[in-house]
Amino acid sequence: MSVPDSRTLREIIRARPMAIEVFEELSGYGFWAHLDDRLIDYCHEKRKDEAVVSGRIAGLPPAHPGDGLISKPLWYVVDYLTANHREFRAHDLPNMHRLFDLLRLEFAQEPTAIDGFVEEFTDFRRDLAWHMDEEEEFLFPKILRTEASLWHPELYPEIFKGSVNMLPKHHLHIPEEAFRAMLEKLTLKFRALITDLHQLPIVKQILEAMQAYDAKLKAHTHLEADVLFPRAAAMEASLVRRSS
Repeated sequence: MSVPDSRTLREIIRARPMAIEVFEELSGYGFWAHLDDRLIDYCHEKRKDEAVVSGRIAGLPPAHPGDGLISKPLWYVVDYLTANHREFRAHDLPNMHRLFDLLRLEFAQEPTAIDGFVEEFTDFRRDLAWHMDEEEEFLFPKILRTEASLWHPELYPEIFKGSVNMLPKHHLHIPEEAFRAMLEKLTLKFRALITDLHQLPIVKQILEAMQAYDAKLKAHTHLEADVLFPRAAAMEASLVRRSS
């Protein structure tokens, strides 16, 4: 017997924004008024098999950048960005931290500047985690609600409680650009620290990991700042015109 899904609809959508498509098929736009209901309770109310619905959500394919994200629904784009966040949290950042710790072991018998560098990286990792949580908890849900309101005129939009258009366009780029600048600064500082250690295998692994993560962060930043936010802003503007 499968364990019932005790998550709320809000929690499910935060983890897999593509689940919006499943809920739309299940009950149209009405599920937006039940985001804090547990899936098992919502399915019971709608007389749907919770195990089947939960299975459909679990079986959703990953969003893929090669699918033409610029023309996909925003829930597809946000699903891809959220998956990036998971990868950053679970793999990229912990892996770099692990490599830094291994490097520290190489010099465990003598004081080095590596310890101070690792502290700076820890601060970077913490601040980025806060930023990702903020996007997933506040900004992304706001954008998804805006898109749904555009599709369903009966659904009240929340653009008057805060919106992408409230911020100047360049402000939307600031956080991501700041994190890329921080990572670039950390990379330069690390190179300065290991001037005579480039031949160490662990140093090569660290530089490769930092370069790879910078490329991921650059692509992620582009998708947010140049695709998601402009499209969300255009949708908000359309809702404002519709309500006037």
